[in-house]
Amino acid sequence: MANMLSAQLAANVLDGSYNGLADATIVAIPNTMADAGLNFVTTINGHDHATLGDLPTFGGYSFITEGDLRTRAKTSLGLYGSTPSGNAQRPYQQALKGVLDAMNNNGNDGYTNGPVKVPSRRELPVDRSPRATTNEVARGIKPTYFGP
Repeated sequence: MANMLSAQLAANVLDGSYNGLADATIVAIPNTMADAGLNFVTTINGHDHATLGDLPTFGGYSFITEGDLRTRAKTSLGLYGSTPSGNAQRPYQQALKGVLDAMNNNGNDGYTNGPVKVPSRRELPVDRSPRATTNEVARGIKPTYFGP
C-alpha cells in the first residue's frame, strides 16, 4: 500500500503545481466515501483523533486542506515505508491513497460515494467567532472544483 500511496502523492503534487492549487486549498470528502468496506473519513479520524483531532464536518462532507492531506501522507510514508497485508497502518494509508486518487482523477474515482470536491464559499459554514480571521473563507481562498 505504501508504494501506491507514494505514487498518488507524487501525482497529486504534480497535479497541484500544474493547476495552481495551494496547500491551503480546501478539499471536501464525502463522509460516506469508501472502498471495499473501508470508510475513508472514519479511518482517517480514527487514526489521527488523539493527535490531530477529527476532520471538521458540515453538510455530509469532512474538510481537509491539500497541504494537511499531503503532510499526513508524507508522515505515514516516512514512518511506515512498507505496509504489507495485515499491517496496522495499511487501512490508514489506503484511506489517504483513496482521497488522493479521487483528487488526481477529478472525482472520477470509482469509489463508493465520491467525488472529492472543493466547495464553493456558499457551501462552507461561516465562522463568525473571533478566530474567523484565520478561517480560509475569511482569507478569501479561491475554491477549486474536482469532479462534475
